[in-house]
Amino acid sequence: MMKRTGMVRCHAFAAAAFACAGCEVAPPTRPVVFTLRPSHAALTAVAATDLVAVSPAATRWQLIDEEGRAIDAPVVAIAAEPSTTCGSSTRVGEPSGDIQFLASSDDGSVLCAAESPGDDAISHFSPALLVAPRQLSPGEAVMSRSSMRVDSTLDDGERDHGSCEQSVRIIGMSRLSTPLGVHEATEVESLFTATLGLTRVRHESHLWSVPGVGVIAQRWRERITVMGVPVRNRGGGAVRLPPAGTRAAASAP
Repeated sequence: MMKRTGMVRCHAFAAAAFACAGCEVAPPTRPVVFTLRPSHAALTAVAATDLVAVSPAATRWQLIDEEGRAIDAPVVAIAAEPSTTCGSSTRVGEPSGDIQFLASSDDGSVLCAAESPGDDAISHFSPALLVAPRQLSPGEAVMSRSSMRVDSTLDDGERDHGSCEQSVRIIGMSRLSTPLGVHEATEVESLFTATLGLTRVRHESHLWSVPGVGVIAQRWRERITVMGVPVRNRGGGAVRLPPAGTRAAASAP
């Protein structure tokens, strides 16, 4: 612990925006709940059921920062439930706050709509985008294309329309330490891009999946430009927590 050498008052904004010589910076106290190390385990295929959560049983997620520390935010509880948003589908929440509407197809799990409550918008895809192949094999890149329409959730009016692409591929194996314990996990990259008039959208996600357990950690980054000018560039991450009432597993030494 740093020894305090004097009482200095710093304006809250200045303390946050600048490193002033007289201001004491408290050491981080938030725990590290996510660490990532290389793994020499053999690459394995990933089933759709280990990429998307379609079970009505709720899962709990802790948001994390870029260093893998827990963010001082409420735990996010996610459960799948039936929906009629685009026919017979399943409504699945995301740790980021977005909502996916998934359906089953012969090829795997497809995304027919996605809602962004923070933007008061819902996007519809026709045909539905393949987001989780029935089985994703190492060395395989699965891509799907679709037309896209963005509607307002406030008045149901159309905001924009265009085209989009979705690709999914395995990029390697990693050794993860999370509140669920230490696992050898398959890292899957999911990349979504869209062109909506003068707007370009790029959303990249990295999911770490364990056979029979599902996704235990994820990171995402979204970038939106209009006429080439960035209007949004944000990202985040989350780790899955044990069920309520159970203890977190011990981390690796």
